[in-house]
Amino acid sequence: MDFQKISEAKAIKDDARRKAEKLNAEAWDLRKHDPTEMLQKAQLAWEYAEQAADIETFGYCYRNIGIAHLLLADLQQALMYLNSAADIFKDSSNQKEYAHIERNIGIVYSRLADYDKALVYLLHSLEISRSIRDHEGIAGNL
Repeated sequence: MDFQKISEAKAIKDDARRKAEKLNAEAWDLRKHDPTEMLQKAQLAWEYAEQAADIETFGYCYRNIGIAHLLLADLQQALMYLNSAADIFKDSSNQKEYAHIERNIGIVYSRLADYDKALVYLLHSLEISRSIRDHEGIAGNL
């Protein structure tokens, strides 16, 4: 077994993960003032996430792409990406992020005028936020 090659491959994946995380953070910061640029950064982060093959990094890419589509009023695309993010975070230790994504799915359904589904997701987000004592998340749901 060539440990040098294994070490190099791990370094390449780690570097790709760091780049994806940086781009995801930049995309997140853009959400309030430039959703188009947010989408572009998140899509670039996706390319690095593929190289890193890190599931949580993919989750943040899905989240950012979904929220960018929500902000750009492309609601079906938003729903698709946010549901993919929810699938990733559902069973993770990051329940705060899962609750945040569920809340955004509720917002999408509300904008689609599907208020029954919106209520299901918003209440689920509130339930998760309460269970982990996330006061910011609780307030965001009320």
